[in-house]
Amino acid sequence: PYKDISDLLERVVDKDLNKKSLESLIKSGALDSFAERGMLLRNVENMLIYNKEKARNASNGQVSLFASAPNAGLKQGIRLEQFPPADKQEMLTWEKELLGLYVSAHPFSDYREHVAEFVEPIKNLDINHGEKTVAVGAVITKVQKIITRTNKSMLFVKMEDETGNIEVLVFPSLLKSTYEIWSEGKAIVVQGKISNKDNDIKLLANTAFKLSLRNISQIKEKFNQAQLEGGVKSVSKYSQSAGPLHLIFPANINAEHLDQIKTILMKYQGADKVYFEIGVNGSKKIIESGLHVHNSSFLLTELINRLGNVIQVKR
Repeated sequence: PYKDISDLLERVVDKDLNKKSLESLIKSGALDSFAERGMLLRNVENMLIYNKEKARNASNGQVSLFASAPNAGLKQGIRLEQFPPADKQEMLTWEKELLGLYVSAHPFSDYREHVAEFVEPIKNLDINHGEKTVAVGAVITKVQKIITRTNKSMLFVKMEDETGNIEVLVFPSLLKSTYEIWSEGKAIVVQGKISNKDNDIKLLANTAFKLSLRNISQIKEKFNQAQLEGGVKSVSKYSQSAGPLHLIFPANINAEHLDQIKTILMKYQGADKVYFEIGVNGSKKIIESGLHVHNSSFLLTELINRLGNVIQVKR
């Protein structure tokens, strides 16, 4: 076994000990017993110079200048400069990239306790969920973009948490408003319906939020705005109906916003009436729309997330 980092750099004199291979050993955690990864990475150039000097001296039969000095028998070794440690999430990203799996922890474990009240572990999603709407928090591991027959972009996204993985379908309408959050390594919360076609479990995304330790409180507020009950963990409670839905429109709402609203409402068809409240010349007019929805917290969350700056939602 190598005693320390100096011992490794002195004994491995192969040409393949280069910057790339040394960085890979560090990032994967193979040298964790010698020093912290962030510090080792910042010392790579220094380590390579030390390695090459030792290899050159050995091949030339040279003796160190300090060999005849007092205490020459004491090993000098390489001196590593001190640098701040690597970020935990960054280290986990390195492990996944180099080894294909997370070794020291799972990147979503830092978020679990903060979001447990409103997201479902992936392992709990199965064909028994049928067409239920659920919220899932996970880390994106793969993104595949395709072009539909109508020449629009959509995504097939692989996500995983500490309990399992699932494929998420992101349709063009959602992708347009959330494009920047769909990249590998990012933690997100996705809300959608479970599809079990041919016993192949997939999540059909209705809405999504970027997740970080700094914005967890904001994510909770979005769910609170949708009047989710505090501390609720049951998926079924998220989909309970709250009766008629009232949407308050500004006088200058445009056709594009109306199309977006209709698209969202059609995804949540049910028995609850939908009323439009429109303010005109200082007065308000309430119109029964003729649409019927299942007025759940998931519907409210999607409306607020995608159109909260245009309309007001009330129960």
